[in-house]
Amino acid sequence: MDPGKALLPMEKIATRLRGVVAAERRRLPMTPVENDTFMGDSGPVKLIDLFAGRSQLIVHHFMFSPAWDQGCPCCSDAADNAILHLAHLRPDDISFVRISRAPIEKLQAYSTRMGWTVPWVSTHDTTYN
Repeated sequence: MDPGKALLPMEKIATRLRGVVAAERRRLPMTPVENDTFMGDSGPVKLIDLFAGRSQLIVHHFMFSPAWDQGCPCCSDAADNAILHLAHLRPDDISFVRISRAPIEKLQAYSTRMGWTVPWVSTHDTTYN
């Protein structure tokens, strides 16, 4: 018997179970979140402002420690190769932002060096983390 065919019944069970878990997650009650403050290119920015007036926000928690001189290689690779076209998100009422722990000056310098234009904010010296 083909080893791949032996896995098929288990994969179907796993897929159904993921669907059940996702449905239960959607039934959880909404809970309030803090309106944390981040540091952006132009100064402090609140969590609500990251939505930029849209109803949904995708956050890329980009690993960049305050002690590092550049971002995580895997996060950088994702930023390079999963090139985000914000214009495709906006019609669906979605905003996107990267969030990292490094100071905003390091994030700005790295973003410029890498040629990225996606909004990026810092949680350095904030209570967000």
